[in-house]
Amino acid sequence: MNEFDIFCSNLLEESKRFLEKSKNEKNEDGKKAYQHSCLLLSICSLEAYINGISEEMTLANGFPIHFKGILLEKEIRIDKGEFILSDTLKMSRLTERIEILYRRYSRKKISDSNEWWAILKQGIDLRNKITHPKENIELTDILLEKILQSVIECLTAIYRAVYKNNFPKSNLSLTSKLNF
Repeated sequence: MNEFDIFCSNLLEESKRFLEKSKNEKNEDGKKAYQHSCLLLSICSLEAYINGISEEMTLANGFPIHFKGILLEKEIRIDKGEFILSDTLKMSRLTERIEILYRRYSRKKISDSNEWWAILKQGIDLRNKITHPKENIELTDILLEKILQSVIECLTAIYRAVYKNNFPKSNLSLTSKLNF
């Protein structure tokens, strides 16, 4: 396991731990802080894993340049009549990057009937509402459990499609290995 994989795993474990802390917190302000941390880190962990998989797959497999641009979040330019990836950031939606990886390797679309997909999209939307606030949002521990579980189920689906193996953390519960 390389350093970046350990970092991705730690983000997921931290998210689980903040959920545990939220469940045990009596102070409402503390509870909200733990809930926000849980949500932000769970989606950050997902994005980190997707970034790592995207980089690995686009280097190893002959992806068309427009796929590389989306997966690596790089702008595509024309240089001397040739399409190239620039170093300029070109943001892509996390959900689109997940769909591209899943479709490319499973040869299937992610079904909207998958409960984890709907919950994951809700979690990403809530993360965006915290990151770019325009309104107050309310979280619950039950919703955060579902979001965390959907992150794990999403990564399991991607790992099965890409690597033909389960996500290494798929057999773990929502119990963190951390004890801070």
